[in-house]
Amino acid sequence: MQPQSYVQIQCPMCGAAAWGHPSQAVPCGTCGRPIAALAPPTYVPPGMPQGGAQGWQQPPPIAQAGQAGQAPAQPPGMGNMQPIATQQPAPGGFHQPAAQGTPAAGQAKGEAVKMSFNVGGFNVPFKLKAGASTAKIIGVVVIGVVLTVVGVIVKTQMGKNKTAKGNLSYSSLSMDPKKVDPDAMITAVGDAARKWKKDAIWWSINLQKVKADGTVDVTGGGAQVVYISQDDVQSKVKKTRDDSVKKFNFGPAGVDHKQVWGATDPWEGVSAHETPQCSIKQVIELLKKDHGLADGKAVRVTFDPQFAKAYAWRVIGEDPKLDLSFSWADCSIVP
Repeated sequence: MQPQSYVQIQCPMCGAAAWGHPSQAVPCGTCGRPIAALAPPTYVPPGMPQGGAQGWQQPPPIAQAGQAGQAPAQPPGMGNMQPIATQQPAPGGFHQPAAQGTPAAGQAKGEAVKMSFNVGGFNVPFKLKAGASTAKIIGVVVIGVVLTVVGVIVKTQMGKNKTAKGNLSYSSLSMDPKKVDPDAMITAVGDAARKWKKDAIWWSINLQKVKADGTVDVTGGGAQVVYISQDDVQSKVKKTRDDSVKKFNFGPAGVDHKQVWGATDPWEGVSAHETPQCSIKQVIELLKKDHGLADGKAVRVTFDPQFAKAYAWRVIGEDPKLDLSFSWADCSIVP
């Protein structure tokens, strides 16, 4: 049997003239990365006898990479033939994609090829020995693609749960952002409020979506707890009142409390609220039991002394239609 011939092609990685072989991988003389065995039928350049009677058993010498203006050497009989422009597919129909971190021109034949894949913003390096089999090359590329996809997912999830600069993190409040306890929201930000003003007291709450499982959805906005400085909101001095109200807005990026709020006019008769004996979670259970609140539904729960007729949780719902107030003392309905 006559030996099979090396043929001159274009390296699918760097585009330089290179040598390929019908039955084995051959390192590119320019970038050093293996060129997969050429798919049949074997290309035979003009002037080369069919059957490879004069085929090369070793690839013809390639000009030393990195020497400006010097092209790869041509074997006898090829003249000034130009490299084939079509990329040769590896077995299975896969093309070998160029990885990040292309080896420098002039990489010695037989030297390990260095590649890297971006995984969640970090480069993970790989080394692949020149002359490695096509199956190994494809395996490394597949691993790289999988790691890259995983990295994107991890980075995306990290981005979703990242606390914005200046916000209070849920972990610092001992809260789970996916299962925010509506009653705990009031006390959770108490320390931060008293760090702002020593006489800070809880004033109001506005929760747009309290779910039937008794937790608050903080992803869509509209979850706010307000503290006030008891002395400053009653001050006759406008400058003092300008920073007398602290709003804690619970959201997907933590609890935002950076904005400055104040009382427009002096308030009168301000005192701390009594402690609720009926919790918001208890109210939700009553809504499920007696008022048709189904799993997957949500209601709005508020308390603001500016609008409240009594110490009671006001509940507003669309499905079912609700507008009820539940007493802090015993969860009874306030007419």
